[in-house]
Amino acid sequence: MKEYYSKLYLQEGATEEEIKTAYKKLAKVFHPDKHQGENDFLEEFKLIQEAYDKLIDHLSKKTPAYTEATYKPKNAFDFSYEIISDLSKPIKTGFYLYTFDGATYVKELGSAYIKNKADGIFLVIKLIIENIALGTQIIKSEYFTLSNSQSQYYKISSEAQQGLFISNLKAPYEKELQPGIPTTLYLGFEVPKEGEYLLELWKGGIQGRVKIPVNRIKQLTENI
Repeated sequence: MKEYYSKLYLQEGATEEEIKTAYKKLAKVFHPDKHQGENDFLEEFKLIQEAYDKLIDHLSKKTPAYTEATYKPKNAFDFSYEIISDLSKPIKTGFYLYTFDGATYVKELGSAYIKNKADGIFLVIKLIIENIALGTQIIKSEYFTLSNSQSQYYKISSEAQQGLFISNLKAPYEKELQPGIPTTLYLGFEVPKEGEYLLELWKGGIQGRVKIPVNRIKQLTENI
């Protein structure tokens, strides 16, 4: 790959943005439309185009299809976490791969016959969870918590989970996850009001948590 970086006058390891910027600058200089009939410019442009295509393809293969959550604990007792804002890809942490598929606020949860009403408001988050460990894992609703900017914490609401269950949505208190099989789960919290909350993800037996800005998750499409 070194020769392709050199062709764009870049150092090895340049970012995708740097590659695109370098390509645009060189393409303007050597583009055949500016040099009609001059084969030297045409050949140079072809080499620049080839270098760009090869480097972009190389980077796309190196970039994983998920966001990796990384930790730098200070010591064995450090329960540090990382806040991740990029939710466009699944998030890999510990034994699990999490994909966010929506969130919404509702005042009531249940059916036409039985409804649970929140004193505040229910926040429902839809997660697709895949166990990427080698063996079966058990995940519990109690593993997930919310927090706000005042460091107030909210656990899963039993009334919200019951309302989701009545609505025929998967909201188990405990779920067995087999390796490599994605499972859709709904998490129901009761919070004072709509606002900025962080969802803490369970890593699966490993110290540390990941906090996710709930306001970045797309709107839930289901009618609940």
